[in-house]
Amino acid sequence: MDSLAPFEAGRCNRREACGWLAARDFNVARASGSDADRLIEGKRAETKFSTRWASGNYKFQQLRDQDYEIAICLAVSPFDAHCWVIPKQDLLRLWKVEHKIASQHAGRAGSDTAWIDVSAQEPPDWLRDYGGTLSEAVSVLSKITGFKVRRIREDLGEYDAKEDSGTQSGPVQMRLS
Repeated sequence: MDSLAPFEAGRCNRREACGWLAARDFNVARASGSDADRLIEGKRAETKFSTRWASGNYKFQQLRDQDYEIAICLAVSPFDAHCWVIPKQDLLRLWKVEHKIASQHAGRAGSDTAWIDVSAQEPPDWLRDYGGTLSEAVSVLSKITGFKVRRIREDLGEYDAKEDSGTQSGPVQMRLS
């Protein structure tokens, strides 16, 4: 991703985030206009992506007050992934009223764009309600959209071997057929 131009990296990252949500059975479609990246279960969504910076933190950049309802912040590192789903009204309150989200640029008193700087090991308390793990983010998105997502066990076709045969016991296994 580091070798791609910013526009290309953004397009690739949106594809990854939207593909992940579509794989969880969310309805994902292209949004009209340029203020939102996608429609997810009919909600206008802005997607932001980050890998770890040299500091070890994730940074979600160029958050603006545009025509979207939720911001999906997906972060990937070599051995982990995190995600937060933040309703726009909360994002604006946290940025412009509570000042828990920093302005990104000094131009026009820093009022045009914001960025979220997140320590993967210790996210700020205010961010915890919006996800953290991928499954927590899916749960938040499910509540916001009203879409009932299936549990990952159901998606993978996992079962307990003891329940299947009545004689075996052991850990949960994946059904291959």
